[in-house]
Amino acid sequence: MPSEKGNRTFNFSFVVSADKEKQWDKAFESHGEWMRGTHSLAVKADPTYGMLGTLVDYYVSKAPEMKNPLDPNEGTTGNLIYTLNEVYSRPEGTEAHMEAAPSWESFEMFLGLISESQATMVMHGEVIQSM
Repeated sequence: MPSEKGNRTFNFSFVVSADKEKQWDKAFESHGEWMRGTHSLAVKADPTYGMLGTLVDYYVSKAPEMKNPLDPNEGTTGNLIYTLNEVYSRPEGTEAHMEAAPSWESFEMFLGLISESQATMVMHGEVIQSM
């Protein structure tokens, strides 16, 4: 099910030193496992997931941080940018996610990694354009 206008998002971006890549990859591997065990995509009608079943999309991406995003020829900074992206059909889904987050076994470790990064968060963002 694609994202639709009005869906709600939970998005993080993290600027991370490249020497921390393995730690972040491991954290996101654990997060993906937790998400698959605790959330359900909206296309799967399963009431046991409650509001966590309003998840429409989930993905994590990473890429080298560019010195100048408008001119890739200037090269990279040596850092990585990770993004954590979740789209829910309703705002209650993002709220339910935050309530469930401490049940993730790597939650405290992830908070530690966040404190060492440059992080930006969008909570309850609204999808204003989609295809």
